Order: sequence, then structure tokens, then C-alpha cells
Amino acid sequence: MPLVSIVVPVYKVESYLEKCITSIINQTYNDLEIILVDDGSPDSCPSMCDKYLLQDNRIRVIHKNNGGLSDARNAGIEIAKGEYICFVDSDDWVSLDMVERLLKACLDNNVYIATCSYYEVSGEKFKLNSICNGDKIVSIDDALCELIEAKTFKDFACNKIYNRHLFDEIRYPKGRNLEDIATTYKLFLKVNKIAMIETALYYYRINRLGSITTEISLKTVADAFDVHKKRYDEIKNKMPRLEDRLLSYILIAAITFYIRYRETEETIYIEKFKEIEAYIKNNCYRPNKYVRRADVLKYNVAKINIYLYKSISKLYKKIKKSKVRTIYFDLRRIYLSNKTKYYNQDVLNTKNKKVVLFGLPEHNNLGDHAIKYAEEKLISQLYPKCQLFEVSEELTDASLKFYKKFLSDSDIVALTGGGDIGSQYLYIEHRRQRVIKAFPRQKIVIFPQTIFFTNDSRGKKELARSKSVYSAHKNLTMYLRENKSYDFAKKEFCNNIIKFCPDIVLSLNMTIPHIHRDGVLICLRSDLEGKNTIDNLEKLRQVSLKKFKTVNTTDTAIWHNVEFKEQEEEIKNKLKNFKKHSLVITDRLHGVIFCAITSTPCIALSNYNHKVKGICELLSRYKFIKYANSIETATKIIENYSYDEKQEYNVAIFDKYYNELRKEFISW
Repeated sequence: MPLVSIVVPVYKVESYLEKCITSIINQTYNDLEIILVDDGSPDSCPSMCDKYLLQDNRIRVIHKNNGGLSDARNAGIEIAKGEYICFVDSDDWVSLDMVERLLKACLDNNVYIATCSYYEVSGEKFKLNSICNGDKIVSIDDALCELIEAKTFKDFACNKIYNRHLFDEIRYPKGRNLEDIATTYKLFLKVNKIAMIETALYYYRINRLGSITTEISLKTVADAFDVHKKRYDEIKNKMPRLEDRLLSYILIAAITFYIRYRETEETIYIEKFKEIEAYIKNNCYRPNKYVRRADVLKYNVAKINIYLYKSISKLYKKIKKSKVRTIYFDLRRIYLSNKTKYYNQDVLNTKNKKVVLFGLPEHNNLGDHAIKYAEEKLISQLYPKCQLFEVSEELTDASLKFYKKFLSDSDIVALTGGGDIGSQYLYIEHRRQRVIKAFPRQKIVIFPQTIFFTNDSRGKKELARSKSVYSAHKNLTMYLRENKSYDFAKKEFCNNIIKFCPDIVLSLNMTIPHIHRDGVLICLRSDLEGKNTIDNLEKLRQVSLKKFKTVNTTDTAIWHNVEFKEQEEEIKNKLKNFKKHSLVITDRLHGVIFCAITSTPCIALSNYNHKVKGICELLSRYKFIKYANSIETATKIIENYSYDEKQEYNVAIFDKYYNELRKEFISW
């Protein structure tokens, strides 16, 4: 098998180095050359490197004067004997099967670069950065577009494997920050295609004190300007469609430098300031959809008076983030209401009863898109007794005036289901309230929801507001998808019609066709509702690897927003990914539901509210879905796991609920 060289630059990371090196020497792929480059570290790192040199004959150590990250990587490249090269930063760590899987992707697909998803780790918290929905091979044109657009590919050197010959004429720029941005695109330009692995195999530590990524100096911003300018010069002629995006990076770096310089007046950068000031004047006002108006505004304010800019910045920072978010959505709503005419002209022509479904997602959460997909199927089955019209979440407010004018009293207003009635997602809850207020004469149906108001002053205030709006409507029916929310609604929203119905996605059955299952899929959330730590994640991976050959990772929140036209394909890709695994471990409500409707064995982990526990109680008849209220319980289930294929999901058990929901639209 090919020798793989792993280059690890080492500098002032004595607290993290052991975890990093341990994850490398224990790789499932053994044909390794591990090059530890001590970049003149002033702590105990040099002696730690020497200790590891004696413990493993695959390790080589370079001791050198401090030259920075690029210089350390270059030193490793110079002596590397491997046919392939990986880079690992010494404060990060990797999954035990990272090298094996990246190398396999290269060899199986005849490519020279393979990359994987990664986790950002800050303390105990983690965030999955998924680069694709399913493993795939992409052309270099598509890869460069994704890299420059900063969508799936990132400039990081470390979540990739490279064929050694790519570095024959390329090195990282010594003495500069942002060395990855300056180099990755050059490596991409030397290949025809790239392999992408959805599973996260790299753990990238962020917000570490002393890390170069947390220290944004004037030099860093100046380097960013130069790096982006050089990248623009080398790519613009090869891919003209990327010109505006490439220019936007230069301009944003230039504006940032301009403001920082005006704040500090560091005289050593006077010549660079003059260069950048001239660049901004020549490019700032040309049309470019990638340059935010806010950035140009910041430049104009700083140009007029830097003290005024500082005052405005301080005021902005004092405002709570949640308040900023609320203000943003309010301003966005007003803008769209005045500028956008979004409605379906068929509303004016149809003689059928109209059902207008508001608040439909165009974001990245496939659980919400699966809800929309199931709602569409349910209402569409009722045609021609009623006809469905859909309105996205962003354009809901903009369309209210139109639909309010043309809907008759016999038409129905529907609000999409989910888990957002409550005090956590206020911009959604407040939008729902505006819809309810806008249609006092029409029947309103809220598809199956979860309710969660926090038990604090804010939560109580928002509950009172919601009760006031909901109760004022004379014909509002609210469906709740689990017992705790149902009981809560019966108590608090007693003026409305409250009914129970399982999550609408459970009205789908995607078990057929059967496909071969293999390995474990871990799907953990890292947002407000997640409570699992990075230690929990690693424990689940390690226990699973002892029982299964492969362990993959995914999330139902993917890397990009999903438009209506993309929805069905993305949902089916994700369901297929769940379905092909022997076991799924998830704390996502729709992770559990995706397992149910595909008859996929599942360990459901508790999250911070009652969503997952509630759905597991509802699905308790299915032995292939097991609820674990702790990581310890989950690991025991994994260790004793056995798969029984005899039981399959049967949607008929919920038919009485979905039939009653259908009647809401045809009996009015």
C-alpha cells in the first residue's frame, strides 16, 4: 500500500499535542510516515516530540528555528517520502480511520485530492461542517467554484489528502498569514477532479488562546488583501464567472484594513494604506452582488469620521444579539412587503377551494423540508376539492396583503408544522402570529407542532403574547405532534381547537425498496437544541468502531439552503443515506423519524427538550427504535446490538389521525 506522510507543525501546543499525536499513531492505516516539525517551540513540545520519536519508528522529528506555520509545513514537505501527504495542525486531532478513508477515496476514484467534512470544536461544544450530502466526485471547475464561493470546499489544508507530486512546484508562502488561501487553489488547479467524503474525520479546534486564527492583526488583514489579489490575477482568466466573487474578497479585506489603520495609525503600514485606499476608491462603487452594502457603509462612515464609526460600532455591540436578529427580520419584512410582489396568479382564476400554506422553508434543515413535502402530498391528494398554494417563509409577510384581499371566507389558511411554537424561535413565532391576525374570517389550521416556552420571564411573556393572538381567532385548529405539547396546549390555549396528530412526515413510508445495510451513521445536532458534547461524540464513534467496520457522520441540517425545486431530491438522498446503514444514532427528531419511515434501526438520544422522547413514546411499538436518556445507555445498546429485519414501519397505525387532518380541508 502507498506510504502516506503526515506533516504536523508543532508550536506552543503542549496542552494539546498528546491528543493530536495519539490520534495519528493509532490510525487504522499503518503505512505512515509521521513528521513532527518543532518550529522552535519555547515550551515542552520539543521534548514531547523526542519522546514520541522513541516510541514509534514511523515518527521523524525536525527541530528548527521558528519560521511560522508555512515554513514548518514546507520543512515537512521537503523530507516527506510518502506518495501521499496529509497535514494535521498540532492543536487538532483526527478520527482513527481518517487516512484510510481519504486514501481509499483517492485510489478507488483515481483522483489526486480527497477531502472530508470536519467538526469545529470549542471547549465541549462542536459543530459539524458538512461539505456534501453523500460522498461524491466533482470536476475541478465545480470544485473551484465551491472553493471560491466558500460553500462546500474550504481552503483548509488539513481535512484533505494530496498526491505528493502536486507539491513539486508549490510551497506555502513563508512569513504570511492565510497561507491556506494562498495555496489550496493552486493545488486544485493541478487536478481534474476531487473526491468528497460526507463523514467528518477531522476535529478543528477554534477559539484557542494564542491560535493564529484568533489573532486578527493589521498584518493579517494586509496579507488577506495581497493573497486575494494574487488569487484573483491567477484565476480570473480561467474562470471569468468567478470574477465578481474574487473581487469581493479583495474589497472586503481592503475595507477592513482601511478601518483598522484609521483606528491605529500604525505608521509602518502607511504605504500599504495608500495602496489600499486607492484600490477602494477605484472599486468600491462598481456593481457587485457579493459586496454587502453594510461594508461599503462602514467604509463611508470611517472615511468621514473614524470616531463616529467607533461610536456606532460600540452601540451595535451593546445591543443583544437576539435583539439584532429581531430587528433584522423586521427590516427584512418591511423591505419585502414594499418591494416584492410574490403570489400565485392562479389564485385569481381557480374556482376550487383554496388552501394557502404559509411559512414554508427555504433554509438548510431537511427535517423542515420533509414536513413541507409531506404536507404537500396530503393536501394535493384532496384536489380538486381544494387547491394548494404555497408561500415561502421569507415571502410570507410580503404576500399577506394580496391573499387577504382575494381569499374568500370558505378558503383555508394553513401554517406549516415543525417544532417552533414557543420562545426559542421568536422570529418564526411572531411571523405566525401576523398570519393569524391577517385572516380573522378564514379557518386556520396549524399542522402538527411541538410547543416549548422557556420557564423564565421571557418565556412567560411570549406565552402570554401567543395566547392572546391565538385565542382571539374564532376558528383556529392547532395540531400537536406529541403528548407533552398536546397537554400543554389543552391547558394554555383552551379557546382554540386542540387536536393530536403525529408529525406529518410519519405519513410517508419509504421502506421500499430494500437496500443493503452496513455500518453506523451518527447524526447529532450542534445547535441550540443539542446537549451532547464532543466527548460524547467521540465515545459514540469509538464504541461503534469496535462493533462495526465503518462509522459515518451526517446531519439533517445540510451545508446549503434548499430551494423548493431541490427539495425532493435532497430529502430522498438523505433518506437513502440513513437507509443504507445498519444503525443510526441521533438526537434529531427527524433523524428518528427518517429511521422510522425507512425501517432503519435507531438509537434515539435525548435532547434538551421533550421532542425526541415524545416521538419515541409514539413509536414505542417498533423495537428497532430504542430511546437512550444518556450516553452510557447508548453505548450499552451499541455493545449489545443485534439487528432484526422482521419488523417494518406501517403508516396505517396513524391513519385515523391523518384522515382527521384531511377532513379539516374538505369539510369546511
